[in-house]
Amino acid sequence: MLLRDRAGASVSKVFIIIATLFVMFVLGSGNNVVAAQHTIAMENLGPVVAGDIAKVSLYLTSTLPVESLTVDTFVFRIGYDRSLLSLWDVKSTQLVDSCGWQLSFLKSFPDQPDLPTGLVWIRAIDTMSNENHFTSEDPLLTVYFLVKDSVDLSSGETPVNFVWSECGDNRLSDASNDTTFVADSVFDADGLDITDRTTKLPTLTGFPDCCSNCGNTVYIRNILFRSTIIVFGMPTGITQPCEQNKSLPLFPILKQNYPNPFNPTTVISFSIPRAEDWELEIVNLLGQHIKTFSAYGGP
Repeated sequence: MLLRDRAGASVSKVFIIIATLFVMFVLGSGNNVVAAQHTIAMENLGPVVAGDIAKVSLYLTSTLPVESLTVDTFVFRIGYDRSLLSLWDVKSTQLVDSCGWQLSFLKSFPDQPDLPTGLVWIRAIDTMSNENHFTSEDPLLTVYFLVKDSVDLSSGETPVNFVWSECGDNRLSDASNDTTFVADSVFDADGLDITDRTTKLPTLTGFPDCCSNCGNTVYIRNILFRSTIIVFGMPTGITQPCEQNKSLPLFPILKQNYPNPFNPTTVISFSIPRAEDWELEIVNLLGQHIKTFSAYGGP
């Protein structure tokens, strides 16, 4: 089930902000010089609290003419702190609207000190070789994270990073799969260049030189990646918006109780689309009635 951003609870929108990078590179013997530009970056636009859905949207832009950007495969690997966030879903409106695309994702939990504790690997393949004209107005894909109820808001923030665990991570490939566009530069959320091509896998610092000689594929460094942070709680000096200005859900939404498990008390939160009568029934694991709460929501 996917909680959309029209829900009553606040939703963090982490959008990809497009930065620019102009790179000159040489193919083959050096006689062919080609200019290219692709940009993918992240930015957190709002704070979240326990139980919210944090939304990370990836946008793709290029200075190349749209018709010449014949991308038929892209792969991303994103890292997060799984003690604070839980992977909820991965969606792509653009790919749904483009016939022949298959989107898949897989989460993993590495036990390595230099890596985030949670990883999500995402791949999309055009199985019908369509002429795909992606737009920068709509996200290429969106990753949804559930902020865990146990999150400590005093921690302030948590990073979301691009991660290179394999040579094929974070890349765009053309229709022939002979040419693959990879990272030229990697920037953290503070705008610092953390690129290090001399490192080995796994890494957060970009596509390493040790991957450049894999098979017959031509690797072109012309993508800038920028990581981000997700902020917890309302920043100091910013007040909560008026209740009447909040968007309401289209249907009743029941959130996970907190704490869970609990003894002797717990808090149950829910949102309803309008002022109306409501009833909340508590049952045990056998479906037996425990208690009923209700209220009159009329004027």
